[in-house]
Parts: sequence; C-alpha cells; structure tokens
Amino acid sequence: MKGAQDAEGARSEYEPGAALCLSGGGYRAMLFHAGGLLRLNELGWLPRLRHVAGVSGGAILAGWLGLKWHELEFMDGESSDPGSGDASAGDTASNRGGGASRPGGGADGSQGVALNLRDVVLEPLYELAGRPLDIAAGLAGMFIPASVLARGLDSQLFRGALLGDLPRGRSATGEADGAGAPLFAVYATNLLTGAYTELSAMGVSEEHLGRHVTPELHLSSAVAASCTIPPTFRPFRLRLDPAGWRGECLRQFAHVRKTRTPLRLCDGGNHDNLGLKAVWDRYETLLVSDGSSPMPPWRWISGNWLATTLRSNRILIDQIRDMKKRILIHHKFAVGSAQDGAYWGIASSADGYGLPGAMVRDSELTNGLANMRTRLGRHTVKERRQLVNFGYAMADTALRRHVPPDAAPGHWPYPEYAL
Repeated sequence: MKGAQDAEGARSEYEPGAALCLSGGGYRAMLFHAGGLLRLNELGWLPRLRHVAGVSGGAILAGWLGLKWHELEFMDGESSDPGSGDASAGDTASNRGGGASRPGGGADGSQGVALNLRDVVLEPLYELAGRPLDIAAGLAGMFIPASVLARGLDSQLFRGALLGDLPRGRSATGEADGAGAPLFAVYATNLLTGAYTELSAMGVSEEHLGRHVTPELHLSSAVAASCTIPPTFRPFRLRLDPAGWRGECLRQFAHVRKTRTPLRLCDGGNHDNLGLKAVWDRYETLLVSDGSSPMPPWRWISGNWLATTLRSNRILIDQIRDMKKRILIHHKFAVGSAQDGAYWGIASSADGYGLPGAMVRDSELTNGLANMRTRLGRHTVKERRQLVNFGYAMADTALRRHVPPDAAPGHWPYPEYAL
C-alpha cells in the first residue's frame, strides 16, 4: 500500500495528460505515425494530449495536425476542445513493447473521437507522400540553402501557414489555452551550439540561447529545418533579431546570442530522433511512435571517407536512441513507476508484445517495411497503404497490451493491404 502511495505521490510531480512523440524517418515514418494516430483517435487518446513533439518526418505530421486541429469534429459535435478526458491510469508493465495507461473513452463510442481525422489530416499527408520533395531540393541544396525544401512543403501542404497559427497549448491545470488544444512543436538541432531547438507558436526555444518570439516564421520553414539532414541538405539558415532573445543564456554562448549570425538548423534527429527530450520528465503519460529504420549491416568496409563518416555518425545516433528506448520501456514504464505510456516502433517485434489476438505478426513483409528507404521521395500506393496499416497495427498492439480487455482489435485502414 505504501508503495502505491509513493507512486501516486511521485506521479503528482508530473503534469497530467499525455505527450505524443513522433520520430524522424522521412515519409516512411510520417505514414507509420499517421496509422498510429488513427488508432489513438479511435481509442479516445486525442483529448488527453498536452504536447505533440515531431522530428523530421514526424515534424510534418505534427505541424499538419496542429494546423488542422481546430477543424477536427469530435464526437460531442461541438469543437476540437473535447474536455480534459480525465480517466484513471491503468497498470503498466516492463516489457519489450511498453505499456499503456487507460484512455479517456473512444472505442466504446464515448466522447473524444475526431470523426473527420482521416479526411482532414491523413488524406493530405497520404497524397503528399506520393510526390517527391527531396530529389530537386537535395540537388539544389548543394548550391543554395535548404529553403528549397521549405518552399516545396509550403506549396504542397502548408500553403502560407505561419508558426504562430499552431495551437499554443494549455496549462498544467487543464485550463483552456488555445481552445484546449495541445502544444504542437517541431524540433531541430542548432549546429552553432549543438543544442536541441524547439519551434512552436511560442517561438524558438534553444536550450543554450533562450527563447525568441517568432510567430511570423512560416510553418513550412520550421518543418523543413527539422528535416534538413546533411549532406542531402545544407543547414537551414534562420535569421533572428538579437534583441528578441529572452531568458537565460549560457555564458559561453553569449556571443552567439548577441550577433546577427543566422542559426544553422538541421535535422532534429541528430540530437534526439524520438522527440523525447522536451517531454521526458514533464508529463504523466508518454506515447512514442518510432518510425526509425534499423541500421543494416555492412558487408564490407568502404574506403570512401564520406560513407565511413556517415556510418560512424549513424552508429552514434542509433546507440543513443537505443539507450533512450531501454530507459523508456524498462524504467519509465515499469510497474510502480510514476510515469506510464506506450512505445511502438516500425522496427519492433510485434510478437514481442505478447498480445493475444494481435493484428500483426512478425514477417518478411513487416521487416521490409521497417527497412524501407528514408526519403521524402515518391512512395507507391501500395507502400503508402501498407505503412499506414503497419503504424495502425503496431499502435493497436502497444495500446491494447495494458488497457481493459473489452478494447477489441482495430480494423485495417486499408483492408485490401492487410499485413
């Protein structure tokens, strides 16, 4: 009893509600996340979200979902502010797939399901993944800034939207701020300082330099900054007025804050590909969708210095990501922990969750999807629909692992491409 009381006391140190983390991984990850989002919606999780964090491919979905949030029609028929969705937390367990706390309605027909999520959010992303963005932009990136990618994202999806158009989030007390919507943020890496950089309606927040209010920044530019991974793209140059910085600045970076040198932003995955850093120790519940591909083995040692350097960097990034996954599943989600949540990854073993009646099992097909190319290039209809289905099924498996037994398996978004 005392242990349970201690856990409850520790849990009160975290903000109520859930954070949704969307990893990088190009269109592959974006489509995988989209499938997971469909299942989260069906199970009534959207009203509980307080923070949506997107990196690279996940930033595209996070930015788009934030922009369209107020167009969502929830089951109560009123608005996209369906309430706090309060519900008791279910048990969690330390296992290969992670656990999940009890959602606030949804599958039983209760309040909290966005009826038009698929039309408003998924379909435009599905169409985007059928068009290439990285070939022309990547070639141009050798000669001009990665703003080419921003222009492509703006013309194909965001159409002039500004960073300030995203919801600003709500307070920890649950009081509405921004019509009760979560905070939507995309993350990049500042090459000048090596720091993780958040871009949201609140402005640019850089852990070494402070916060800069920049509501007029185009949303497509913020998302592009999160997607620009060298050497395919040159870093994104973000010019900010030095007088606009607020908050504390580390002494060794004071000269950077005072100059007009543009920030050099690149893929947020260089720092944290899971998008966990900003929410890691903040919210009671963490929901993590990981579209990162596994690192394939080398069959020979390349003599190409660039290939060898990129391989070394990939090993470093993957080891850090794997360490965070282990801490997340075996510590954050452990029985008796003050936090809970769910993790599902495109490279995870579906069989490893040990869920009877799971929608998907490990197969050559799922392995092929996990190893699909990491690009913002054209994906076929078959690839797109299978990736959405895979994300849906893996989220279903992770979320149902520790929810009430009456939560039945979901239904394939694209039945003709069932896995």
